[in-house]
Amino acid sequence: MGRYEADHILFGAAYYDEYLMMKGIDRIDEDMAMMKAAGLNVIRIAESTWSTCEPQPDVFDLTYVDRALDAAQRAGIDVIVGTPTYAVPSWLVKLDPSVLAVTPNGQGKYGARQIMDIVNATYRFYGERVIRKLISHVADHPAVIGYQVDNETKYYDSVSEDMQRLFVKYLREKFHGDLDELNHHFGLDYWSNRIDSWEDFPDVTATINESLGGEFDKFRRDQVRAFLQWQADIVREYAHDDQFITHNFDFEWRGYSYGVQPAVDHFKASTAVDITGVDIYHPTEDDLTGKEIAFGGDMTRSTKDGRNYLVLETEAQGQHGWVPFPGQLRLQAYSHLASGADMVEYWHWHSIHNSFETYWKGLLSHDLEPNPTYREAGVFGREIAKLEVGERLVHLIADYAGYSGEEVIVVFDGHYTDRPTRSRTMMHGVEVVFTKHAESADNYIEAACDAAPKWRRVRVATSDAVEQTVTLGRGAERISSREFLIEITQTRQTGRVRMREEKVSRGDIFSRLPPHQREIFERMRRGEE
Repeated sequence: MGRYEADHILFGAAYYDEYLMMKGIDRIDEDMAMMKAAGLNVIRIAESTWSTCEPQPDVFDLTYVDRALDAAQRAGIDVIVGTPTYAVPSWLVKLDPSVLAVTPNGQGKYGARQIMDIVNATYRFYGERVIRKLISHVADHPAVIGYQVDNETKYYDSVSEDMQRLFVKYLREKFHGDLDELNHHFGLDYWSNRIDSWEDFPDVTATINESLGGEFDKFRRDQVRAFLQWQADIVREYAHDDQFITHNFDFEWRGYSYGVQPAVDHFKASTAVDITGVDIYHPTEDDLTGKEIAFGGDMTRSTKDGRNYLVLETEAQGQHGWVPFPGQLRLQAYSHLASGADMVEYWHWHSIHNSFETYWKGLLSHDLEPNPTYREAGVFGREIAKLEVGERLVHLIADYAGYSGEEVIVVFDGHYTDRPTRSRTMMHGVEVVFTKHAESADNYIEAACDAAPKWRRVRVATSDAVEQTVTLGRGAERISSREFLIEITQTRQTGRVRMREEKVSRGDIFSRLPPHQREIFERMRRGEE
């Protein structure tokens, strides 16, 4: 896994050891073994459990985080760690009730998730503290491949004094303190809505001026971007260069995920993260059309100029009526991949035994035993674990080329296509060749071996025994696909260790650069620019 893209398909589920242990059920190693058997290679942890990580102010207990990390490492499963800020602990609300968002319906009440005011100073103070405590604790763990900042963040319809004070500050800056210009721009003379003193700026909760109301919504959407950027900047102080930062954006809810989310600008907010993540919940059985998956994929790819994305949440069994037909879970997973997803991750591994989402079922039902949904997930998981299906070949080899310094050419066979001409392109510093009709990849490789200067070392990676013999006779070295995969893996691991050592030895200068500059340099290293 790289910082900006996946080199193989990630397949997994959200996992909460805390919830099971609360019921006196200790089966973490059994869970990991079941995941491994089903081809799951990644879990997401921690983002829902602030009160477990910090049961009282400045009293931290990361036992469950450590249990999950260590168990995953033993099983060879990667981990994405989420910052636990989207559901606030009860002690924080007791300490300062203003952390809960004030909406047009009044002051929020404690209980549900996503009820906080994301610009509130108290919330930000304690949120930063738990983020720093958690991420500094886990960053060096070998199982951690990335981080999710917050969860499905929106502005939660906040009209708090803090939010409106920031809005007025924003307007003063936008209009350079010119109230006449502001009044003219929004047409505030209508019904005596004119404002002639900044100190008289009214509460906009009930404004009848749709232009001003729209500007307020635009401003609040940008607070989501700023909030995610704030979290990402904190995480980047501890994250290693080969660990990504993502966020699970969600869509408008119309009984499932469909439609542009009105409380977030995905395109602006995604600038805060390395890889855009998304939650896509879609109907099943006779109602499955695929349009929700396709819409979510198209929109999410567009946030990063067409780059692939991560599905951080989708349903396995879901709620009532969302239990898939036989074969449908596999169909859904491949549909996500076809739309450009590099990861399919279920909410969640096991069904919760109490509270709000008791009947939002995971891969396992409440009995925690293998079932048809789990078995079908295993079919997909084992399929994508195969090299020819599951590895993102070009991404994988791009890392190899960058770390090794080798010139690499990947050849795809177009012999049975109707492609009239051969095509060449550069992808991430790797030359990719698609052969034309009636020209096999073997034909191209053999001709390339013949054309190579005698002094140039040429290696051909193939498991085709005939092609190995032919290319050997043309002066090339041969290596099997499996041997090459081992070499790629070892080279990437060595390269990542070297990068981490270099990060320490260079006095952390690189990490002090702005994120966009670091991204440019990383692309240059990979030969993308």
